[in-house]
Amino acid sequence: MDIATLKRITPKPPYRGKYDKSVDGGGVTDLTPIAPESAASASTTLLIKTKMMIGTLGATSGSLMDTSGNLVWDINAKLFTTSGRRIVMDAAKKNLGQMKRMHMKTPGIHDIWYIGPMDDIKKCSVRCTSDRQMSKHRHSFAANIVKGETVIGDCDVRFLDREGKINLGGKLAATITRKTDMIDTDLQLDKHYWYALKVEPGVDQVFMVLVLMGLNEISEEHPDAFM
Repeated sequence: MDIATLKRITPKPPYRGKYDKSVDGGGVTDLTPIAPESAASASTTLLIKTKMMIGTLGATSGSLMDTSGNLVWDINAKLFTTSGRRIVMDAAKKNLGQMKRMHMKTPGIHDIWYIGPMDDIKKCSVRCTSDRQMSKHRHSFAANIVKGETVIGDCDVRFLDREGKINLGGKLAATITRKTDMIDTDLQLDKHYWYALKVEPGVDQVFMVLVLMGLNEISEEHPDAFM
């Protein structure tokens, strides 16, 4: 095999390099690392109620509802913070999970967002693996889902279109979509909700909501920004 062929087929490391110490999960997968009690008993569709559910720097809040329009999860933004911290609450206002950005004054490093339960915000993270300084990856990118420093899943999204897949352990865990033929509801797209998150059976709903929030933040923030 010649050198040119070898270079072409050799996987490239994450462009972040030294900042991302994630390793292969070796098939070990945790489907409920944040709120085990929120594991979906069947395929569950959550509708994102407004366009302003999540936005960079934690400036906005929002909610997710079921296909009948009932509140399921509420997002509470912590204002006046540079970490973009948010808390996911259930309909009874019980805090179940949280998210914040990784603090690094380095261009593009905000492509890492910590997510976890209320007592361990760094338990998991969402880490972009695409070079978002390339225009084609500005809003369409791949990311790893990491528990500690072990990769347990991956995502591939086109966030401007609100379309994408979230996998855990090599299996589908959730789908992001605006396709009405995939969303079984009488509510109207762009009137009652903006897009949907479909969570597979056995998967932690709060975990998937936090992953979704991290992906949205990655898409919203300019990769050359300093913070």
